[in-house]
Amino acid sequence: MVSRSTLELVVVFLTMLLISMHESQAASLAKPGCQETCGNVTIPYPFGIGTGCYFDKSFEVLCMGSSQDHYPLRFANNHGFQILEISTNLVHVIDDESAYVCNVPIAALFLDQYFLFTQDLNLFVAVGCNISAKFFEGDLGTRDYGSCESICNEKMPLPVSPTNCTGFNGCCQLSVPENVTSYGCVLYNTTTTSCAIAFIAENNAPISLVEPPSKRRVVLNWVVATTTCLEASKTGDNLCGENSYCVDSTNGLGYNCGCKEGYKGNPYLPNGCQVIVEAIIGASAFSVVGYCTYTKLSTYLSDSGEDLVPRFKYLVKRNWFVEILDNQVLQEAMIDDVSLVTKLAKRCMKTNSQKRPCMKEVVADLDKLK
Repeated sequence: MVSRSTLELVVVFLTMLLISMHESQAASLAKPGCQETCGNVTIPYPFGIGTGCYFDKSFEVLCMGSSQDHYPLRFANNHGFQILEISTNLVHVIDDESAYVCNVPIAALFLDQYFLFTQDLNLFVAVGCNISAKFFEGDLGTRDYGSCESICNEKMPLPVSPTNCTGFNGCCQLSVPENVTSYGCVLYNTTTTSCAIAFIAENNAPISLVEPPSKRRVVLNWVVATTTCLEASKTGDNLCGENSYCVDSTNGLGYNCGCKEGYKGNPYLPNGCQVIVEAIIGASAFSVVGYCTYTKLSTYLSDSGEDLVPRFKYLVKRNWFVEILDNQVLQEAMIDDVSLVTKLAKRCMKTNSQKRPCMKEVVADLDKLK
């Protein structure tokens, strides 16, 4: 008869095997057959690299691939912005577009139709001494966004953050209005001939007159269409995949998609939202382990609400079976059996399928349990 300690060790191992099998089959966020990452940035569809991998030319991105380039991912359009991160409805980019009094008195920047400057995460900032900055829509000024003045002594140090801009310390700022897809600005020197600079930047981004433009961070909202969810449903043009929902943008026209509760993945792909198997596997397996060890399931949850599966993997990878197995089982189990299951579980958790054991090896190792 198989001992209780051996039974639990098998349960622990099978749990890890199920989790690893599911993770190895996790759906890509990119369109099938397309590159999913560039550097450390994930590229979810509708964004994509190469023909057929993006929804629209506005979402085409290029991977420069240079090891010297910290931000190798760039937009093909949208002024070649360097991309830092793509999330559900935001893109964090680096913008090198600015207006300089000393060489370009008027400057304008236009985004593609699916993008706009995030209202609550950006500011319009002008840096320089004794300057006036006018902020408006496009290059014709058809919509006036406002103006500000910066007054200071040219010898005083300039601020390093937009939160310090008062208008009397070398910079002034304006809020970014709703639905801004383009902007222009004019800078005027009031008493000096020194250079000044104006730009839109992320709220907490450092600012400086001498800082390279390549370091200015901006947050963009993106949508997958320029209609509302209701309009898309009426025309049958809703671009959200199965098991997903549509949500209107709160920062202008258009909508985004999201996976329904209990699903995760990419809602813009036809079958991109997949059921969250980890929760099912984790809860079921831990219930079995809890039953075998007379331990409540809640014992395996951290105070911060940490998921079962990552917690389980964390403990196993560090040989901390004492956190998983009941004290009685630890006392009864043979050290060799515990060691065997630990090593086998670690091998099955390898992300590289070539390094994971085949089923014959698994069966052979489990047969060694006494």
